[in-house]
Amino acid sequence: MDGALAVMMVVIVAHCGAVPTSSPSQEDLSKAQAYLSQFFSDVGVSAPNTVRRSALDSFDDTLRKMQEYFGLEVTGQLDSNTMEVMARPRCGFTDVTRYSHFDGEPKWEKPVVTYRITNYTPDLFRMEVDATIAKALKVYSDVIPLDFKQIYRGTADIMIMFKARDHGDFAPFDGKGGILAHAFSPGEGRGGDAHFDEDEKWTLSSEGYNLFLVAAHEFGHALGLAHSNVDTALMYPSYMYVDTDGYMLPDDDRRGVQAIYGVRGGSAEPTTKPEPTTEPEPTTEPEPTTEPEPTTEPEPTTEPEPTTELEPTTEPEPTTEPEPTTEPEPTTEPEPTTEPEPTTKPEPTTEPEPTTEPEPATKPEPTTEPEPTTEPEPATKPEPATKPEPTTKPELTTDPDPLPTTRPAPKPQPTPEPTFEPTPEPTPEPTPEPTPEPTPEPTPEPTPEPTPEPTPH
Repeated sequence: MDGALAVMMVVIVAHCGAVPTSSPSQEDLSKAQAYLSQFFSDVGVSAPNTVRRSALDSFDDTLRKMQEYFGLEVTGQLDSNTMEVMARPRCGFTDVTRYSHFDGEPKWEKPVVTYRITNYTPDLFRMEVDATIAKALKVYSDVIPLDFKQIYRGTADIMIMFKARDHGDFAPFDGKGGILAHAFSPGEGRGGDAHFDEDEKWTLSSEGYNLFLVAAHEFGHALGLAHSNVDTALMYPSYMYVDTDGYMLPDDDRRGVQAIYGVRGGSAEPTTKPEPTTEPEPTTEPEPTTEPEPTTEPEPTTEPEPTTELEPTTEPEPTTEPEPTTEPEPTTEPEPTTEPEPTTKPEPTTEPEPTTEPEPATKPEPTTEPEPTTEPEPATKPEPATKPEPTTKPELTTDPDPLPTTRPAPKPQPTPEPTFEPTPEPTPEPTPEPTPEPTPEPTPEPTPEPTPEPTPH
């Protein structure tokens, strides 16, 4: 029973603790006044630490403005929820515009904005800081036609530094916690510069303060963006950690920065698109006009070298194929009509041996004439040209009467001189014609006749 009463008392006390304090301490009031003066009051042109208040800008009115901005219950009273928001780490940029000393919306009037990191925090490696700053700027260059270039000496458009406390810009840091960083809107002098409180612990994770998230927020100011009261926006005043892997600019921030600079795809991307205008390189397809190299196919006009196939006109040498006509040499089987052996008697005129063939009662000469058809191999075909001598065959017609007399007559006639004369010129052409004609005719006629004649011999 006593335990149950104890639980009830704890619940009552906890519930009562949620009720706003009726009277904040003087210390809380001092902190609240400093907060509202820094972030919710107009700042003059001459110096950013000079605060001007109108007669109507009382503490209560400014507090209501602050409560409305952060989505709190607007009471005009410094309650615990309001104190909790004021205590959050945040950007040092005011939540009320201070662009009155610029003509219109401040922006960079150039396609490439330079930046320089003048010093580095000892919390991270230099390479890590360089990569993180470049990544934070890229979330903007991905959506607007603006590029960023890092330089390593001289004055850049955006000067980035890590400083503590008072660092010469009339907006000193307050030590660990509280204000994490601040930046200036685009312009000359300090315009665009971003400063980070070195008293903070800068990391690339959820521990301490993530440098990427804070830097991306401050670069929004350096491009001309004010704070947003959308709690999911990058430009929300208070720091809140979110996962940075594959981070993309939230819609509220994207719409705000594109309202100033336009949408990416106007100036930079199309200039890269002319690289596809390098597609005229396909106009290098005239290289296929090198197909005139196939006009070197006139080298196939060297096919007149196949006109060297006229050398195959030397194929008359294949007319030596009549050497296979030497197979008529088996027609020399009439030579077993040993009568050609007597023809060997004119062996002195061995070449005329075919001519001597008339000697064997030139009637067998037609039979042996196939042998001259064999001899056309060396252009002995002229010897068939001697076949005009077989025009002496009319003499053979006379042979029935004076065979011996006619025999001496053909011997002087086949003198090698006439045989040599027809050999060069007429032999190649006429030989193919007469050879087939006489050979079939005389062979049937004389063969029956001489066979009885050698019997009287």
